Amino acid sequence: CNTYSSSQDHSNADELNCDSDSGSGIRLPPKSSINRILDVGCGAGHLTILAGMLWPDATVTASDINDEALRSTEQNWAANGLDAGRLMTVNSSALDEFIGTDHPFQLIISNPPGAPEVEGVPV
Repeated sequence: CNTYSSSQDHSNADELNCDSDSGSGIRLPPKSSINRILDVGCGAGHLTILAGMLWPDATVTASDINDEALRSTEQNWAANGLDAGRLMTVNSSALDEFIGTDHPFQLIISNPPGAPEVEGVPV
């Protein structure tokens, strides 16, 4: 993101607008409307950490099927100075653990890995 429409110090803004080089804007949900975030397939936690920074009052659940990825997410979260009490890691494949729970998420994010190569099928 190059600019934030709210101000240079976007930590106090309730709504963030992010303009890309192409001119198309990305409007992020207001900080006050987000208190539970789920990152599906978190990997090393890049989006998890970004969400934790953008929504400082929210709890973030990071899910992945790889325990090493979950450990990396926890380490990277701590290395970025984020409160450990705001992060929950769950070993889960996609949304299996979260369907039908009493804890709705206001925001679900994901940056899944590329599709695996299958012999004879173009990727």
